[in-house]
Amino acid sequence: MAKKDQGAPRLGERLARGLDLPLEAVSLLPKLELVGNRALYVEGHRGILEYSDTVVRMSGGALVIVVAGSGLELLDMTASSARVVGRIVRISLEE
Repeated sequence: MAKKDQGAPRLGERLARGLDLPLEAVSLLPKLELVGNRALYVEGHRGILEYSDTVVRMSGGALVIVVAGSGLELLDMTASSARVVGRIVRISLEE
């Protein structure tokens, strides 16, 4: 089977450009908004995978969002959005 071209735009990206829409409007990827090193807002998560006061891992569909720090807490969590507060020292995305 042929390997998918990593450089080629995905369907959601092409659709967003073609319709002149923001990528998050047609993408299944989560939207992240960081406020300094004290709060991270995540829209479009698909569940919490790990939760402690030093690490929060959540599913973002094709990505896993990893938040590391100290005194981390999950606030204002709904089925698809969450706010992580505390001292955030690193955010990483895993495929």
